[in-house]
Amino acid sequence: MAKYYGKIGFVKEIEKSPGVIIQDKTERLYKGNIIHNRRRYETSDKINDDVNVNVSISIISDSYAIDNIYAIKYVSWINKLWKVTDIDIERPRITLTLGGLYNG
Repeated sequence: MAKYYGKIGFVKEIEKSPGVIIQDKTERLYKGNIIHNRRRYETSDKINDDVNVNVSISIISDSYAIDNIYAIKYVSWINKLWKVTDIDIERPRITLTLGGLYNG
């Protein structure tokens, strides 16, 4: 089983003033294991096919990750940011399933 050590991105929407919402991004380092490691290409009407991965990363959570589970949006893996498509809480671990590239 491959090991993981990298950044997890938390994005919270904060109302700065009435009607003005900003995104507050926080990145924290976590370690864990890579459970599944697959990729697939999705054909589309674009010139280049979209790359999606089916990777599950099980991280060792802390109180910040548990309290802000709703704000987990992306994971840094192989020098790219990947969006989180599924979150499974199995204390003391959190399993994150990745999808396509994150464009935030």
